[in-house]
Amino acid sequence: MAKCLGCGTELAANARFCSLCGRDVVGSSPSGASSTVMPGRDSPPPPAGSAGGGNKTGLFVGGGLIALAVIAFFIARAAGLFSGAAAAPQAATGVLSAPQTQVVAAPILTAPSVAPPSAAPVLQAPPAKTNPMPADVAEYLRWLKQFEAGRQQLSSKGEAQMMLMLQDFTKEY
Repeated sequence: MAKCLGCGTELAANARFCSLCGRDVVGSSPSGASSTVMPGRDSPPPPAGSAGGGNKTGLFVGGGLIALAVIAFFIARAAGLFSGAAAAPQAATGVLSAPQTQVVAAPILTAPSVAPPSAAPVLQAPPAKTNPMPADVAEYLRWLKQFEAGRQQLSSKGEAQMMLMLQDFTKEY
């Protein structure tokens, strides 16, 4: 089976071009005999106009440089380097100063005279009923008050016991 002179890939019997590197196979060997020459070993470099690997690399490098130049051009244009305006000369000291400001007198506003407000009417509380809360609600509130007092007492006892345990622990260790 024939091999490509450019990349060494095995070629089909009726191939006219290499399927890997695209080199012309038909015109490369006039006798049609198969060749086993590998690139880089005793083979002459491909001609300058051929579709060898080195030529493609040059195209990629050239295309990359052109793309880089185009990008640099657009960046410079966006930065205003091609606007044509001359750069303003800077002060000799190099320190920027604020522009001069104008002092403008603000108008003096005075509040309009207002008569003092009249005394507000005093509202009376509604008449108290004899027992505004139902008996079960009053009983529940008494129970809740006793429960809260017991909880606080229990909490303070627990805190005192914890302090004693902590003191014993620190003495021991």
